[in-house]
Amino acid sequence: MKLLVFLAAAVGGYLFSMVALYPLAVSMSGGRDMNGGVAMGMAFTIAPVIAVVCGIAAVAWMSRRAGAGEPEKARGPQEEGGPEQGA
Repeated sequence: MKLLVFLAAAVGGYLFSMVALYPLAVSMSGGRDMNGGVAMGMAFTIAPVIAVVCGIAAVAWMSRRAGAGEPEKARGPQEEGGPEQGA
């Protein structure tokens, strides 16, 4: 399940970076991408990094969320390292 979440978030992060951040990068570089240099830099350098970060963040978020619903075990005196009661 974690692999599926990682892959889905990585694909989503890559698409987000190409659709939303590429126009921002073009406007920051002067407004024209005549030779495709900004697009190649975005597609092969920046977008994969963003995809991996999104994938790791999604797996971490899923792991924390899955553990939030589990109640904590009641710890007895033997598990705490205290003296045994009734002995």
